Amino acid sequence: MIIKRHITPEVEKEEIGTVFFSIINNHTVAKVPVSKIELIEQDGRIVHIITSSNEYECYDRMSNIVKLLEDESFHRPIKSLLINLARIAEVSDGEIIMESGSSVILGKNSYHSTKTAFKKYLMEYPSYEEAADSLMVAESSVSEPE
Repeated sequence: MIIKRHITPEVEKEEIGTVFFSIINNHTVAKVPVSKIELIEQDGRIVHIITSSNEYECYDRMSNIVKLLEDESFHRPIKSLLINLARIAEVSDGEIIMESGSSVILGKNSYHSTKTAFKKYLMEYPSYEEAADSLMVAESSVSEPE
């Protein structure tokens, strides 16, 4: 079984520079964009990589996967679980609800650390007004034909 982290040089719509895992085992050969991963969960020696549409299984250590994802928006509330903060829809009442509708129930300490990490993740992005202002500045800087 092989899991590798890649950055694709392909020139496809919205896929330039996409980071993905290549998962190769006896049953599956797959290219999984890291941005599509919702959860990564370890159950014994088996690691489950869960997207909104598929689940991939492989043998690896969570510590190896954490190293591959250190530049991505993943949070590790417990030793056997990684959550993609970019795929969380809602955090409330001890439950993490993903964009796909699946949910994860965490203990009190893990829930609070995840809620804090999600707040921090959301605060890193400019507000709607700042984004709109920067878009207007970019549009006005484009020179008009003479």
